[in-house]
Amino acid sequence: MRERDFMPNMERGKPATYTGDKKAKMAAKTNKKWVRLATVFAYVLSVSLAAIILAIYYSLIWKPTSASSSSGK
Repeated sequence: MRERDFMPNMERGKPATYTGDKKAKMAAKTNKKWVRLATVFAYVLSVSLAAIILAIYYSLIWKPTSASSSSGK
């Protein structure tokens, strides 16, 4: 398919012009996308940080107790 089939009203090389309402909707959509991206990034960062902290704790700090001492013998 040619490019004109997708956008029949657009001339080649001429930028699209939008009304104020269309610009506002596009700006709101862009803002929503950035907010969604920021929340996903914050979630992944917080979960990864918690996993790293637990890995450090269990590999370096935590000392397991033997199970035979708590059996009551």
